[in-house]
Order: sequence, then C-alpha cells, then structure tokens
Amino acid sequence: MGSGQKRRGFRAIQSIILTTAGCLLLVGALGLVLYNLYEDQLAGKSSLKILDEIDPGRNDSGSGSAAEEESEEQLVIRCDEEGEAVTGMIPENKVPLFIDFPSMEMPVKVIDGEEYIGYLTIPSIDRELPVTSTWSYPLLRIAPGRYTGSVYSHDIVICGHNYDRHFGEIKNLQEGAEVFFTDMAGNHFGYSVLEVEQLEPYDSEEMTSGDWDLTFFTCTLGGAHRVTVRCKLEYIIYSPGDSEMTEESETESGI
Repeated sequence: MGSGQKRRGFRAIQSIILTTAGCLLLVGALGLVLYNLYEDQLAGKSSLKILDEIDPGRNDSGSGSAAEEESEEQLVIRCDEEGEAVTGMIPENKVPLFIDFPSMEMPVKVIDGEEYIGYLTIPSIDRELPVTSTWSYPLLRIAPGRYTGSVYSHDIVICGHNYDRHFGEIKNLQEGAEVFFTDMAGNHFGYSVLEVEQLEPYDSEEMTSGDWDLTFFTCTLGGAHRVTVRCKLEYIIYSPGDSEMTEESETESGI
C-alpha cells in the first residue's frame, strides 16, 4: 500500500472518529436539555401540589390589589419610606405581635416531612411558589427556600433554582413590580421591587448585607453570577386567625 493510500485511510478513520464524537456530544447535549426540561416540569408540579396544601383557597381571594379591599376580618397596615409599619391609628391591643416583636419565629406548616413558612407571589412573571423554612440543594428541586432572615424582621432572603417554573424569569422583573409573601398565619406582606442586580456566586456577605426588606435570588445559566432582586415593604394585610398574633391574644392566653 502506498503512502498516499495510507494517508487517505488515516483521514477516513479520523473523520469517522470525529463524526462519531460529534454525534455523541449532540446526543449528550440533547439528553441534558431533556433532563433539565423534566426537572423543570417536576419542580413546577411539586410546587403546585404544596401550594394547594398550604392555601387551597388562595386563588379565590388573590393577593395583588387586596390591600385596597380590606375586609372586616383584615387590617391593612401601611409602611413608611423606611419600610416600617405605621401603627399610630391602630389600637395598641390590635397591633400584631410580629410588629412589636420582629424576632419571633415565623409559623410553619409541615408538608411531606418538610417545614414551609409561606409562599411567594410574583404577578408580573406569573409565579406563585411555596418557601421552605430552610434551604438545601435537594429541597430547591421542590421549592425555593429561606436562605436567612424573616419577613417579620424585614431582612428575609430567599434562594431558588433557575428552573423556568421557579426563579428562571426573575431577571426580567422591573423596578416597581409587585411581590407578595403570605405567611402561614394568612398575613400578606406587599413589596415593590427596588432593583435587580448580579452578584458574584459566592458573595454571601453582599447578598445578606444592606437594608433590604426582601431579597430573592437564583444563579444565571452556567452559575457565573447570582441574579438578585431587592424589594421594599409597602404594606401588610394582617389576618387574625384562631391564634391571633396580637398583644390582646397574648394577654388572654396568659403568656
């Protein structure tokens, strides 16, 4: 066999190897896309199932403009420019305990063995998501989780995966967009978006610093940065329930 034939044979083998490798890469990429889509759908279904257990009637009452529709059982508490509740016109014994004692623990509900502190509603991107009391990577496949803080102490930080059905669209939020958090006692906390920024992936100090009433974040595709949404508290819709969280109920219970 001449040298020319050998070169042609080698090139043919090389071409087959490269073509095969390329096909394998395409199959692998397609498999990854399909897996991510499956994970996304599963995450969306898991969140919806949990939401139905947390608040089956949430779609009947809604969040949004509810601040303008105070019922006899609810009390709308406006907040000042600093996000502090304005309680001057509220009888002292009707002020919710979480305002006077912001360090108190948020109530939780256990669902499938996990604790949840409430749910987050973001109307402009059509997202309503349960929030776990703590976070872990396995839990984030089900729902966003509390990274640190509390809605009562005006410093809650919530993290979530960038699944399309979770926090994948928060990068598109605009300044002034409405965001709501509903706790397990049925209290609604209404926020407005102040800014959307990108932080370094491991800059936890920057994530939790600053005077932000609500922060929620997710990673960008590839994990190079963290898309971070900062919000200001505008009002609270207090909904007394069976265990009214007021000074009056505290006195009646003998605490």
